[in-house]
Amino acid sequence: MFFQLVLRQDNPLVPLRRQLFYEKFLQPALSAYRDLGIAAALKAPADITAGGKKYSGNGSGDIGPCVAYVGNILLDFDFVTMSRALKVPNETYRQHLYRIMRANITTLTDCLESPAEYSSLATGLIAGFQKLLGHLSPREPDAELRETARRVGERLTSREWLDLPGR
Repeated sequence: MFFQLVLRQDNPLVPLRRQLFYEKFLQPALSAYRDLGIAAALKAPADITAGGKKYSGNGSGDIGPCVAYVGNILLDFDFVTMSRALKVPNETYRQHLYRIMRANITTLTDCLESPAEYSSLATGLIAGFQKLLGHLSPREPDAELRETARRVGERLTSREWLDLPGR
């Protein structure tokens, strides 16, 4: 489950220091994990961990006058497919990558007896972000945003992009 925030940098609710930003805006996700009985904690700069394993990686960046933040709650994860999708020097490296991911990353499926309900997690995240930001109104992406996303998607999945050196 992914969630995003795009906030103006001059918004008084946005901390200027990035670490304070993460400490503030990771609270809803931390609460969601804790509500499931997972002793989740923030590991600087922006990971959610419990029991020595990573449950969530998060990131943010400045885009024009805004800060964009992307977070996640890992319901499940296909470690085999990910280890196959990444470009690696050889099969031994790929197997090592798989073992390292499995040893250090965990999902809700790995640690809960029954599957987490997506709707409950979403409701909890929304409530948590509303505590931080005030009332939130659902909105559908407009035509311009959809078209921009389509163009960016085409570019980022093109052979030209995927075959760039270092990919």
